[in-house]
Amino acid sequence: LPDETDVSVVLALSELVKNRAGNEAAIEFLNNYLTKKPSLTGLVELLRLQIPKADAEVGNNLSLLQETVDQVLRKKPAYQCNHCGYESRNLYWLCPSCKKWDKIKPIMEVGSF
Repeated sequence: LPDETDVSVVLALSELVKNRAGNEAAIEFLNNYLTKKPSLTGLVELLRLQIPKADAEVGNNLSLLQETVDQVLRKKPAYQCNHCGYESRNLYWLCPSCKKWDKIKPIMEVGSF
């Protein structure tokens, strides 16, 4: 995959790999991607695939980790003003901070490093 590939594309491909070749292949696919381009969203999906394979205690711990990362992602802003840097979970046409029109854009991957 190209380096600039968005994680949403990778997650869709991971689902396709899972449907065609099984969980193990999807896990390997995600591991390869996340090694090159760490992503919290990708990590949540990897954990979702790993949890059914784990024993009860490890599975519970992985579930807790997955829920925690998921909560962190839900709290992160999804949009940012290209002019002043204002961040929000909501899309605004007029930036509430700098009052510039059409400057707030989606943050492509809120869970990337």
